[in-house]
Amino acid sequence: MKHLFALLFLLGSIPANAQWTAQTSGTTNDLNDVYFVDTQHGWAVGGFGVIRYTSNGGATWSSQTSNTTYSLNSVWFANPQEGWAVGDNGNVTHTSNGGATWALQTTNTVNKLRAVYFINQDTGFCGGQGGMMLRTYNGGNTWSQIGTALAEDIYALHFNGSTGYLCGRNGNFQKTINLGSNWTYMAPPSNLDTLKGVFFTSTTAGYVVSHSGEVLRTDGNGNWTNTQPGTPKSLNAVWFSNPSNGWVVGDSGRIYMTNDAGMSWNLQTANTAQKINGVHFPNDSAGWCVANFGAIRKLALITVDVNETEENPFALRAFPNPSNDQNINLSFTLQNNENVSVEIFDATGRLIQTLNDPFNAGRKGFDQTISNITLPESGIYIVRITQGDLVSQVRLIRN
Repeated sequence: MKHLFALLFLLGSIPANAQWTAQTSGTTNDLNDVYFVDTQHGWAVGGFGVIRYTSNGGATWSSQTSNTTYSLNSVWFANPQEGWAVGDNGNVTHTSNGGATWALQTTNTVNKLRAVYFINQDTGFCGGQGGMMLRTYNGGNTWSQIGTALAEDIYALHFNGSTGYLCGRNGNFQKTINLGSNWTYMAPPSNLDTLKGVFFTSTTAGYVVSHSGEVLRTDGNGNWTNTQPGTPKSLNAVWFSNPSNGWVVGDSGRIYMTNDAGMSWNLQTANTAQKINGVHFPNDSAGWCVANFGAIRKLALITVDVNETEENPFALRAFPNPSNDQNINLSFTLQNNENVSVEIFDATGRLIQTLNDPFNAGRKGFDQTISNITLPESGIYIVRITQGDLVSQVRLIRN
């Protein structure tokens, strides 16, 4: 097909019950964190020093040697080659070749490290047990301990340039404006216990998730709003792919998604009851979460190839569209005598129906109608018709 471009449907169009699909990690060890540098290349880390790697979007996962048997709790890549994973007993392991080899770095601590964050391939931070905070300016060749305002366990880190945030046990939430040289404690609401994840989409919009199942929005200056999604289960991590669209994950397979900057949260289907420990979206098109017992789940948004020079070669149309019930009709005109396929996708990119050559091909100029295309539930769908090198699609909406 000539002159193709990808049409990406925004996350705001995903139905609340969008499903995450299972991938085979190749391990039964708990997986604690995941990081993708693009939609193809990603790493998951976990118990007993396990590192799993994929180069094909998670279709297959393989093992990489971390050089530690201690649990790895957090992973971060500054670019496709330079990455770090941190864990128990003060372990930091580093790769400079995309994970082909990993080597331990010297930290001079045996404290459990739970979080790692790199601003670039040189400047990074890791934090953990007892408020331990380490900083490097040379990619981890040397790590130096820096002080924080509270000596409480650190669970997560996030930086926007020189401004950074940490969160942890007993409502520990702190801010720095000078790359960690000084930290200021900013007390969240007093009823909070352990804070498990933090993510800032701008200098004034941040999100923190808690062990008691709350999501709080903060401007980073001491002002807080509770946007609890309605779960008593611990929420363990948070990630936003853009200022509007974000996910929080937690115990018992809980995944909640927002498409309105945290004003509301919708439960999604994870197809696992395991504790979900980490979530990451490299961009708006796909994301992964990892859980106990080696569970990995992927959420992909639909990306459809569209003919740019012939916008609608079949004169494809749908009616009624939008529809108030599950049935929509299609009409179009065949362009040649080749076989025809009709595919129907939901907004997550999941193929829900295929009609292979429903008309026994036909002749050029022959008009066709498909009655009662069934849309199983409210949401946005795509119908794509292919005949040889020709492709047309139409967006369907069921209210």
